[in-house]
Amino acid sequence: MERSGICIGPRWNFIDEHFWLSSDKLKTHLYFRQFENKSTWFPAFGADVSDIKIGKKWLLNTAVHGWIQPKNMEFTQSSGKPGGAIDVTGKYCLSFLNKSGLKGLSANIGLIIKSKGFLLEEMNMGDQIGARLGVSVWL
Repeated sequence: MERSGICIGPRWNFIDEHFWLSSDKLKTHLYFRQFENKSTWFPAFGADVSDIKIGKKWLLNTAVHGWIQPKNMEFTQSSGKPGGAIDVTGKYCLSFLNKSGLKGLSANIGLIIKSKGFLLEEMNMGDQIGARLGVSVWL
């Protein structure tokens, strides 16, 4: 399957390189990112492991992210400041509904601890300790 998309960073461009490695027991994703402001490139990276089985009904997703971004996220800043995040999500599998066309349904609870900086799909660009509640449906 081919995927493409566009994402805009705050006051800068960025380029991603993604690598997915999976087996029957392990699903991993690695990425490298380069942020570009007016005159400087800043590096970032991340790795996650998905759907780690913990017991019969629990799955765990973990991710770590690291970056160097322009100080104060300024477009003209040439010096950078390091930052990072740790993200953990637990999924309690409620059912597997193959007859209805659904592969599964889960209730999710997550925690993120993040320093100041831009992280794709996170609304808060400041320091953060956040929690999530949600539901996943697998088609």
